[in-house]
Amino acid sequence: MGIGSQFLDTPTVPLLPSGQPARGTLYGLAANKPPANYRNCGCLYVATDTGAMWLSIGASWVSIAGGGGGGVSSVNATSPLASSGGATPDISLTGIVPVANGGTGTATPSLVAGSNVTISGSWPNQTVAASGGGGGVTSLNGETGAVSLVAGTNITLTPSGTNITIAASAGSGPGTILNYISIPANESTTSTTPVDLATAESISITLSATADVIVEYFSGYYNTSASWQGHAVIYLDGVEQPSTDFSLNETSIANTLVGFVCCSVLSAVAAGTHTIDMKHYVAGGTGHWIGRFLKATQGL
Repeated sequence: MGIGSQFLDTPTVPLLPSGQPARGTLYGLAANKPPANYRNCGCLYVATDTGAMWLSIGASWVSIAGGGGGGVSSVNATSPLASSGGATPDISLTGIVPVANGGTGTATPSLVAGSNVTISGSWPNQTVAASGGGGGVTSLNGETGAVSLVAGTNITLTPSGTNITIAASAGSGPGTILNYISIPANESTTSTTPVDLATAESISITLSATADVIVEYFSGYYNTSASWQGHAVIYLDGVEQPSTDFSLNETSIANTLVGFVCCSVLSAVAAGTHTIDMKHYVAGGTGHWIGRFLKATQGL
């Protein structure tokens, strides 16, 4: 609705009738035009059907407010909206709505999988599924949070997927055979200091508590030269043990096979895992050891 300045002084504009009203009088009729024959009266005319307003100025009627409803004639839009135009347009979304305006900010939105979640399919038809971590153990023996199992003495823990196998191994005690090795091969040395033969006599033992360890050794021995001693020495964790250098005199005849038997006690060996080795040397000639057997037994 707007204000115009249209002067209606053509013959189509009615003149004021006789008996004109006083100046300043407000008239209203149910028609969008001034009453017939009204001129030069200083009257304000309002059409009650459309709200059009007219003012009598001199011999003319002046339109001061338009009638006809004055509705919306056109609607425009700015990106990302678009308008088809006219008074009743179609409004559509043509671009990407920024995040700040409540949109996604992208033409290809997607979901991002977090911990223990899998997402399959493509936007907007995506499937979200739990892949683990839910419905599991929430407490263990009253403990909650990141609970860990720790294997104690003679206990093993074996994880497999969501399962943990707990197994008990036989505990060691007096008389328990800790380990042994048997080497049937005929192997020799000319070294005059303790060395490993071609096949090392080495065993690993594990003690759950401090204990004595009984070491037993059996072997056949001969020397290619007459009357040369052969020696066997016990090492614990790479250290030669006192009073464990066992010797055997060869007979006066070379290449004569004799039995080599020895036994020693390693006192107060600490709890844990240890390595026991038997090394060999000769006083002269070439010493041969055949059918060697090394065994460790837990003592008191």
